[in-house]
Amino acid sequence: MLKYSGIVESISGNEAIVRIDCGGNCEHCGACSNANAKTLTAKNNIGALVNNKVEISITNFNQKLISVLCYVLPIILTLILALSLMNVVSTLILSILSLICFIIFTCCGIIIANKLSNKIVIKIDNIL
Repeated sequence: MLKYSGIVESISGNEAIVRIDCGGNCEHCGACSNANAKTLTAKNNIGALVNNKVEISITNFNQKLISVLCYVLPIILTLILALSLMNVVSTLILSILSLICFIIFTCCGIIIANKLSNKIVIKIDNIL
């Protein structure tokens, strides 16, 4: 999570345009549309007003959810599949089928996690 301080330039509904002093780090975080941009649109859930000095945070989408999608969910789905087919097919076929399904579930989890991890959340944390 990156934190910056800035000045609220304008407000539109639940969002605020904040001019930040990024100190040359803009090209690394990916929140700005280009390296020269110094203004960001941030969620304004705390009611900051124009000309307020605020602290904003820039984070990627929920990393815990991404971990669950990549690691925990494939294991649970594979166990459910294996338990449901345990009395229907032989042990060898069940082992091969479980391995194939685990790989498929893991790949799907990674694809979804990659799409979610590209979402950047920018919000105003404090009024300074």
